[in-house]
Amino acid sequence: MWHTKLSYSSNSGAYNEPFIGNPTQFSGLIGAQTNVNFLGGMTLRGSYAADIGDLYRKTHGFTLGLRKDFSFN
Repeated sequence: MWHTKLSYSSNSGAYNEPFIGNPTQFSGLIGAQTNVNFLGGMTLRGSYAADIGDLYRKTHGFTLGLRKDFSFN
């Protein structure tokens, strides 16, 4: 399973403090998860996110996770 969140904006500033020009900004996240047959079943998750544009500095990030669910039945 996968998911994504994307945003693009053109920014004018505030009424009393407009920006010079119209800086643009792209923000995006893409993530995925899958079940893996390890130690009786686990979930592997990963995601990547980025901010790219003129409003904020360029940033990138990545996460990776491994989840194990237990049952006490």
